[in-house]
Amino acid sequence: MENRDAFIAKLKAKLDEWKAEIQQMEARSRQEQADKQMAYNEHLDTLRQHRDAAQQHLDRLQGSSDDTWDTVKRDAEDAWARLSQALANARARLGGGESKAA
Repeated sequence: MENRDAFIAKLKAKLDEWKAEIQQMEARSRQEQADKQMAYNEHLDTLRQHRDAAQQHLDRLQGSSDDTWDTVKRDAEDAWARLSQALANARARLGGGESKAA
């Protein structure tokens, strides 16, 4: 039978080991959260760029003449398609819910 001091020392050593393991898990968790945050920020930056481009094309559409309408319209449709695809990609990678076509 173990004496009291040996038993307490054994439990303390095991507890210290578990504390260290928990700290490692916490550090990994923070790293994963940071990685996810970076991924969100990258996708958001891309989405903002596509959104701004789509807005610029909409502005051009609103101010276009009959002569330039077809060209400006095609450009706007391309910008919309790129934004729609970027949103679908972000949803797929980041779990943003159901895909919604533009």
